[in-house]
Amino acid sequence: MTDKTAVKRRKRGVKASRVKLEKALINAGFTTQAALAKHIAEIEGTDSIPKDIVNRVFREVSVSPHTLERVANVLGVEAYTLYLTNDNFQAPSMTSDKEDNEDNSHDILKVTTNKPTYTQYWKYSSITIALLVFCASIFFIMQIKKVSNENTLIKLQTLIPSLGTPTNKYSLALRSSPSIESTAEKLKALLKKDFNVVPRIYKLDENSIQTENIERSSQVDMIINMQLFKLGRFWLVESSILKYPNKVILARKLLTKSEWLSLGEEYTKQLAHTLNTFIQKGYTQLPNETLPSLEYLTLIGEGLSLLDESSDFNKIKQAQSKFLLAKDINETLSLAKGGICLTYLYESWTGDEKTLLTRASQHCEEAKQGEENSIVATANSFLLRRTGRLTQAYTYVEQQLNQMPESVDLLIEKGNILLELFRQTGESNKQLELAKKSLQQASLLAPNLWKSYFILGLVEWTLGHQRAAIEATSVAANLNPNDLVLSNMATLSFCIGDIEPTKAYVQQILLKQPDSYLGLEKMSMLHYYANDFQAAIDYRLKSIANLWRIKYS
Repeated sequence: MTDKTAVKRRKRGVKASRVKLEKALINAGFTTQAALAKHIAEIEGTDSIPKDIVNRVFREVSVSPHTLERVANVLGVEAYTLYLTNDNFQAPSMTSDKEDNEDNSHDILKVTTNKPTYTQYWKYSSITIALLVFCASIFFIMQIKKVSNENTLIKLQTLIPSLGTPTNKYSLALRSSPSIESTAEKLKALLKKDFNVVPRIYKLDENSIQTENIERSSQVDMIINMQLFKLGRFWLVESSILKYPNKVILARKLLTKSEWLSLGEEYTKQLAHTLNTFIQKGYTQLPNETLPSLEYLTLIGEGLSLLDESSDFNKIKQAQSKFLLAKDINETLSLAKGGICLTYLYESWTGDEKTLLTRASQHCEEAKQGEENSIVATANSFLLRRTGRLTQAYTYVEQQLNQMPESVDLLIEKGNILLELFRQTGESNKQLELAKKSLQQASLLAPNLWKSYFILGLVEWTLGHQRAAIEATSVAANLNPNDLVLSNMATLSFCIGDIEPTKAYVQQILLKQPDSYLGLEKMSMLHYYANDFQAAIDYRLKSIANLWRIKYS
């Protein structure tokens, strides 16, 4: 490829400073770019080592903001601190063959002065052209915004030619995923007044009848489609108007199953109102211009499901990667920012506490500026609790629960706050009883989520109900035998003198993850009380070493 061809290609994204990158690389304890790339793969839980991505970043090539964020996270710095600025540019210098040979192992970019003058001329010309194109693009986008309503109306009129001036009722059929068929029935009842609705609700699954077949057999003007995507305990519901082969999105929502069961009726009322507004009363505005994309909400659901699995460091970083990708897709929505805040809060237990809590605060504050939802509320209450503002945290979580009483995450967070308030003040058992009630409510709403049972076990133990504590924690262990739950089961069993179950739980941890610092710590405890002090010391040192490896990885 010639220089002229290269400079004509427009570079998008951001560039990182090699000087800043190398400083951050050394500070983070990495010796080579290859080691950094390998660690990124480990954190993100992928088999593919992103050597080419790291190489591009270090060569000061334009990359996406998310790519730089991935590298910055592992280096333990904010991405913006690595940006290439005017201060980083240096005068070009010649490099010798000897220097080239010495630097090959590090892939350092060489800059020479033997480029022809006309290349520089074209470079500045291309910059001027790019600026002109950018200004023209802004003008074009502004014009599109002015007529966006008209264009969207035309799209709907293409689906239903007599939109806005119907002489008769429109006819429609409903099609839904099996799990939300009851919601579709409610929607059908609401629509009967203004539409001719086919009595049958068609099922939406892998064997469902195709859209064009429904239209042909039922002779309807349109189909209202309600599709459910399950992401762990989260339900992503998308509703749309279908007129083969076209589709117009009406609504898109990500909720937990319990929230959906509580808010489903409100959702159907809003959906019925939207349909009436668009079709019977004429077009006002389509919501799909501002709705979060399906990809965005899918990434959020996947990230939250990873956080549901365990508090394992790798799971946290994988979740963080999902949220960062979502933020790249849409920087204005609050869900991704709330999710990123949560990951930094979880990570702060084993990482650089001050730095990570500062990052968490920044993302939580950004999230609060957007729309309210249970994820953002949970993240902000967790932040208040994590930074010791327990009274403020309790007031805040109560306010949020008044608005979102079916939020499992807020109910669990309330239990956590009350437990810590009791530990701090020790005034009365009333706080513990309130915590217990909140956690029991959460377990009823989400019976397959281990977190509520785990915290309930801690509350029962603090109340002095040892067997109840073990029973609750045992349920958590059966639902999700992660290191944290099994470690607690080992501790509780040991405290009541059940040595054999204690050993079994510790062995289960180490069998699954031999370098688990929690498992090694419990093994040290067992050897200590068996008077095998040397083995206890050895296991404790291994546990500390692994914890520090996580903290500074």
